[in-house]
Amino acid sequence: RTENRELRTSPAPPGVLVRERFRVTGMHCPSCSWLAERLLEARPGVTAARVDFLTETASADIDLRCTSREDAFAVLEPAGYHVAPLGGEEVGDPERTLPRLAVAAIAAMNAMMLAWIHYAGFFGASTGSSRMWIGAVQAVIVVPAVAWAAAPIFRRAAALLRAGRPGMETLLALGMLAATAISFAGFFLPAADFYFEIPAMIAASALGSRLLERRIRRAGVRGDADLVRPRA
Repeated sequence: RTENRELRTSPAPPGVLVRERFRVTGMHCPSCSWLAERLLEARPGVTAARVDFLTETASADIDLRCTSREDAFAVLEPAGYHVAPLGGEEVGDPERTLPRLAVAAIAAMNAMMLAWIHYAGFFGASTGSSRMWIGAVQAVIVVPAVAWAAAPIFRRAAALLRAGRPGMETLLALGMLAATAISFAGFFLPAADFYFEIPAMIAASALGSRLLERRIRRAGVRGDADLVRPRA
């Protein structure tokens, strides 16, 4: 038999299949809901899972003979998804996306202002020793900024790789790491170019789109709720 219970309820009798309904935050695209479902269903004892990206709600059928509620939900945390009860206060921004976006955007703008060194040679200008110190300044600005600003992306990419389920964060992390590695190689090779601004631009674009997407999605959900709410 199946019982409908809210998250973190009192233990059910042994052998009972319970259907838990809860919220899942930290999703940034529809594929995140698919991945969250696969992670839940891969846990022994979870017989079925459904995750809705738009409303950030989910349900899971859990056989308590095989696993506990806590262990079933724990598989989502390493991938960067957060479980919360239904009906509670709206979850804010545990990843602090806005300050991370500000840091990445400032680093990208400052690195771009120094990027004239790449184009001066096209117009016959001699860059001389400026090339080395400008590259060093770019690296000092960008590398620590991206390491902190994009930390949630890197953590989730690593978790998804360990789970054998690479996603969008994997591509973003590889792009930033590859651009940084190529830029360091170009910095030390005399005839090569470096583009330290690229990792910061990728980080700022990804964080900005996530912030915008989350605000639009939640505004849409609130608007839909207002439409179906009974009028007095």
